Amino acid sequence: MFTCSNHTLRRSHTIYWFLFGNFIGSYSVLLFLLHFCIVCAAVRSKSIDCVRLILEQDSANVNCQNYVNTSALHVAVSGGQHDVVELLLQRGTRADIAEDLNITPVFTAAQHGQTECLKLLLDSLRLSGE
Repeated sequence: MFTCSNHTLRRSHTIYWFLFGNFIGSYSVLLFLLHFCIVCAAVRSKSIDCVRLILEQDSANVNCQNYVNTSALHVAVSGGQHDVVELLLQRGTRADIAEDLNITPVFTAAQHGQTECLKLLLDSLRLSGE
């Protein structure tokens, strides 16, 4: 058992309600209904424990993308969550995944000045030979 943004989680399905509950009262509810990436939502919670819990689920897709093809990796990089970036890369997230406008996580890291995330991404790309 651990705490995730002041909520105690006991079962994996609880996190889905917790994450959805964070969107209540915003236009994101509509976007949730159109296309929802649970891994992206976990990253947006800014809790590595939430991300770990979601990634432990068999059905978790580390390369899922939301309605504009933003991946969880994009979200983590733009927020400077280098520990989450490292975790996602370890779990097999593609470092070269692009959004609708062909924006990659590497570009996002450079654009937001996230040098630690940029180093992790470049190391990952170098090791994979891309």
